[in-house]
Amino acid sequence: MKEIFAFICIVFSLSACSENSDLELSKLILGKWRAEYKGDIRFVGEGEYKEGGVFVGWGKAYFPDGSTKESVFYDLWEIKDNNLIIRESSDSSNVLSADEIISIDNKEMILLNPKGEKLIRKRIR
Repeated sequence: MKEIFAFICIVFSLSACSENSDLELSKLILGKWRAEYKGDIRFVGEGEYKEGGVFVGWGKAYFPDGSTKESVFYDLWEIKDNNLIIRESSDSSNVLSADEIISIDNKEMILLNPKGEKLIRKRIR
């Protein structure tokens, strides 16, 4: 009986730590971030994670043929089980991205996307 009680206590304490971790990450992510990705298509953009789960920003893609495409976005964000999830604001069931959070501090956010690629974002404010 003592072993079962101890096991239950451990499970609850681990789940509480996980929730605190998501809550702490949700506080750390607030602010404006800059992203830049280089490859066949180069991308530069800025996004702001606001309280209440709103994510707004802009992006510009540079294609190999010299053309560009600019976009602005207004989406929703949440952190769940150490993953940053971005959803469409017009259809919250549509997940645009779900990346594992490696670390967030006052200067940098490091994510790991489902392809195993490391995404680095720099804090602007």
